[in-house]
Formats: sequence, C-alpha cells, structure tokens
Amino acid sequence: MRHPDVSLFHEGGTEATNQYGPPRATGLSLGTNLALQLARIQAATEAWPLASVRSRSGRSDVQTEADQYANRQLQLYDKLSAMIFDSHCHAWERWPYPGVDHASAIGSVDALLRQMDSEQVHRALVVCAAIGPNPENNLYASNASRNHGDRLDIAVDIDSEWQASYHKPGSAARLRAEAERVDAVGFTHYLARGNDGWLRTDDAFELFATAEELKLVASISAGPEWLIDLRELARRTPNVPVLLHHMGFPATEPELLEVLACATVPTIGVKVSGFNYMSDLDWDFPYRETHELFWRILAAFGLERLYWGSDFPVSRASLTYRQSIEIVRTVLAGSDARLSSAILGDNLGRLLRRS
Repeated sequence: MRHPDVSLFHEGGTEATNQYGPPRATGLSLGTNLALQLARIQAATEAWPLASVRSRSGRSDVQTEADQYANRQLQLYDKLSAMIFDSHCHAWERWPYPGVDHASAIGSVDALLRQMDSEQVHRALVVCAAIGPNPENNLYASNASRNHGDRLDIAVDIDSEWQASYHKPGSAARLRAEAERVDAVGFTHYLARGNDGWLRTDDAFELFATAEELKLVASISAGPEWLIDLRELARRTPNVPVLLHHMGFPATEPELLEVLACATVPTIGVKVSGFNYMSDLDWDFPYRETHELFWRILAAFGLERLYWGSDFPVSRASLTYRQSIEIVRTVLAGSDARLSSAILGDNLGRLLRRS
C-alpha cells in the first residue's frame, strides 16, 4: 500500500558507467561504491571449481574440509537462487477499499496463492492490515499461514494508523499478546503522515525491544519525516531487522537523502516495491523514471539489504503480479543474473530463516 500523492522527484544526472550493467543515468556517482558492493556479492557467490589438493600425508585428490563446506554452500546457493520470495503482499477476507464490492475475493489468500503459483513465487511475507471490514486480518492471515506453512509467513498489524490503539500506551503488551495468539515472523506498523514524536517514546522502544526478544522482523511504513527517529530506535534495538516499505516513499531529493541515511544503520533494509507509486504515471510500466531511485538505494544499502515486494493485491490497479517481478529484472538487465536472484529471493529467504 502507498502513501497518497507520492511521486518521484526526478533530477537530471550524469552518465555513470557500471561494470556490472549498462550505463545508468544518476545524480549520484555509482562507480566506486556500487561496483565495490556488487563485486563483493559476486565474489561471495562465485562458483569456483573444487581444487585437487595434497594432504599432509602426501595423498593427492583429497578434498579439504574447506572444499567440502564450499561445495555445500554452493549447492544451497544454487537451490535458493531458483526461488522467488515476496517481501510485501496482503491478503484480506473482504476487500477493504472503495470502488469494489467488499465481498469480492480479489484480495483473498486463494487469489494470492494463484498469483504466486502462476509466477513461480516460492514464499511470501503477508503484511497484515486490519483495514475496514477486516479487523481480524491478523487471524485470517495466520490461519492461511498454518494451512500453507511452506508458502506464507505473516507480519501482524500492531497499532497502525487506522486502529483506535494508534500510539496509545501498551503497544509492547499488544504485540506480545498477538504473538501468542497467531503465528508470525514479524510485525508491521503503519505510521500516519506527520511525525508526532512517538518513535522517540518509551512505548516505541518497548515495542521494538519486545520484537527483539521475540525475534521478529519489523515491517515499517514510514514517510521520510519519520526516518531520523526510526534510525535512532533501530540503533537502540540492534537485533531487530527493519524493512522500509516501498523504497521509503521519497518525493523530493531531501526526502531521498533521509532514506539513504538509513543505510548507516546495518539492520535497516528496503523493500523494492511501489515503483508505480513513485511514478508520475502509475500505469507507465516499467516506470523508467524511477530506475535512478532504485540505483541510488542499491548504491547506499548494498545488495544484501534489498527485498523485492509485489504489494499484491493493491498494486493490481496499476500493474500485474508478473510485472512487479519484471521491474527488477528490467532495471538489472545486462547485470549478473545473481544480482536479481538476491533481490528477488535470496535476501528474504536468509532473513526469514534467521527469524
């Protein structure tokens, strides 16, 4: 889901040559920083041949323990690289927005699974949102996760802006109670426009400290005005992975700099989603005016902290589920295929295993 009236501030930049892909128009010099990041990832995942070595006893053609470990890691990498993980989607029993009959099943768990099957998406993180006629969306999504445990994980909705409990005392207790009631790997919190200072309160710290104790991921919808406080909160709870929705919603250059500043906190990552929200024309796939935004975020955060998300079913008003995947492939066209594999699946798979 998006914040309303968001469009990308597009500033003409200079051509920068990137050895891992075609030249990119960018207002930020990508050459050194991005090349180093991508080179590091490429080196870490390079498929090297197992060496024939000589042991201390003089026997040849004996694999060392390091060789065997490397082989196992490569086999795991090859297996995971074929998988796609969706970091941001929704599922509702009843459609929550105007213009469509609330009884419609276009946003249901079954509809999500059909899209995942169609595009060979292995697993998805369902970001709960108790909007409108879905006050029990956490329970609905949790039941789906239990029924499809190999396909769906959930982040429970805790005190988001549409709830009466928004920024009321007791968020940590509500998270703990919800974590006991449903199966979740994370929680989500949607912040309203306008920073009211809540992220600087003891209540916010207790919420994140509880997430840290429960080993939950924090999936946060926050406009740029919140990010200075979110960075400090993330530093105080260094074992909570924080995922920013939809590339952080930057609408101006100063707002984009706030997003990029989050890269200084190693536990903050970015969901590569919402290209349509960042574009002046939300139907203009593949949203080429937003590609510079992607590359600047990649240059700041590095490859390991970017996570593709579809925003299904909300995004269906602008693009198909497949198109939400193809945007990443289009932006990375000409680059090493393992780069798109990392963003489309490997990174989230690794994060969920830790959770």
